[in-house]
Amino acid sequence: MRDLPSVCSILGPVLQRSAALSLAAVTVFAAAAVGTAQRAAAQQADLGGEWVLNEALSDDPQERLWRWIVDHADSGEVARDGGNVGPERLAIALVDEGVRITVSSGRSRLVRTDRVWRQRSTGGEIQSFWKKAKLVTRTRGRGQAPTIQEYRLNRKGQLVVVTTLPMPMVGDAPSVVFKWVYDRGEGV
Repeated sequence: MRDLPSVCSILGPVLQRSAALSLAAVTVFAAAAVGTAQRAAAQQADLGGEWVLNEALSDDPQERLWRWIVDHADSGEVARDGGNVGPERLAIALVDEGVRITVSSGRSRLVRTDRVWRQRSTGGEIQSFWKKAKLVTRTRGRGQAPTIQEYRLNRKGQLVVVTTLPMPMVGDAPSVVFKWVYDRGEGV
């Protein structure tokens, strides 16, 4: 009969190989399931297409921020200049790598929907994922709380983009939240 160290020296590599193969199989199945779930969420959401801003139903972020400052400022007057609603037009394309969002200025960004934090060319990081039928993007600078944008369809088939802007420099004050509403459009 063999002693325990010699049995371990024989079985050790076999068990390691078996564990590695099991881990590889689980990884392949998990990746396939995540990819399938992401595609299903993207198809269910139907965010793809061209969108035109509905200013009547949309918030002005500068106005929201000004209101927040007035509500949370210690004292004194706050200067403001409003009039900057969201991008007038959006084009959203569901691509193999994730989701490509193009604004009316022609600026475009690809967001990968795998929940991985990635470096942005403009600085900071971005993370995107599907949460049921909602596309969620989170961006943050170094040491900052993330700004969250959620893209979803409402019951009327309009695209609603809700942005949550954290205000960490003011203690436990609530975040600034604003929304943009888009109607389906053509030729954007």
